[in-house]
Amino acid sequence: MKNLKFTLGIIFRDNVQFKRAVMMYSLVNGYGEIHFHRNEKLKITVKCAKDCPWMCVAGKMYGSNNIQIKTVIDDHTCGRTWANKNMTTSLLPDLYLNRIKLNPTWPVESFLSTVESEWNHGCTKMKAYKALNKDFKIIEGKHAEQYTKLWDFVEEVRRTNPGSTVKLKLDEGRFHMIYVCLEACKEGFKAGCRSLIGLDGCHLKVLHGGLLLCVVGIDPKDETWIIAYAVVEMENKATWIWFLQLLADDVSIENQNGWTFISDKQNGLILAFQKVLPRCHHRFCVRHLYTKYMNLFKGKTLKDALWGNYQKNNGSTFQKGDGGGLEAR
Repeated sequence: MKNLKFTLGIIFRDNVQFKRAVMMYSLVNGYGEIHFHRNEKLKITVKCAKDCPWMCVAGKMYGSNNIQIKTVIDDHTCGRTWANKNMTTSLLPDLYLNRIKLNPTWPVESFLSTVESEWNHGCTKMKAYKALNKDFKIIEGKHAEQYTKLWDFVEEVRRTNPGSTVKLKLDEGRFHMIYVCLEACKEGFKAGCRSLIGLDGCHLKVLHGGLLLCVVGIDPKDETWIIAYAVVEMENKATWIWFLQLLADDVSIENQNGWTFISDKQNGLILAFQKVLPRCHHRFCVRHLYTKYMNLFKGKTLKDALWGNYQKNNGSTFQKGDGGGLEAR
């Protein structure tokens, strides 16, 4: 439809498809003054600029609901225009939906430049904002409606995965947090994984925000084994206590001295460990420590020293500090 040429007798499914074809014709050929002089469901008249003879009339076919071109004068005396009234906020989202799916953080200035360069027509920033916002709503869905289906999700997981732990917590009727630990993940971890658990969290870049908390183990092949996850409103001591209590019950942590946890220094996590799992070993991820370390200690020599000491597997070689050149203090 992008390179359509209007000729007598062309049939369209309905008036919506015909109007879409007219708008695309206007954009592709640069005739920005094309407008709908008569816009009815069964009869549409399209004209160009005031002194331009181009015209197209389409109406309902006899015995059918299809729309057919009845009259067309394919003769333009006007020229290409920069401003185009057919560059609308209803057409732009359809044209760029797939590309916005691939780049959901597309800046409005970049989007605006892309539209103007590809179509050689002007587009206001407000139209660009509205087009992006419309596509975001299509891609992400209506979040508020999705939250009303969380109880259905909980019951469906319990029905299809017996033995799974799914906890949904509300705060005065509003979503607060949800915890999910599937039976297969839980039992698989207890049957064949080490007593080593990694914890981390990340921000969810969606309309309503929130954080995703996740715990993973290491299986006999030294590969990651997902144990459980949770979605929470914010990361704090109370959130981590709730999460760790459920996790401890699911993986049956009884003898805390035999367990080791690895994490970043997330907000409230250390205090939560002191309350829920005080006798477990708690270590910090070197990769996360390095991101803070490199802000204070620059250069490759100190970087190699840090990682050299990290790779030492006993106390005596660590104290010598010979592998990385950084003595322990």
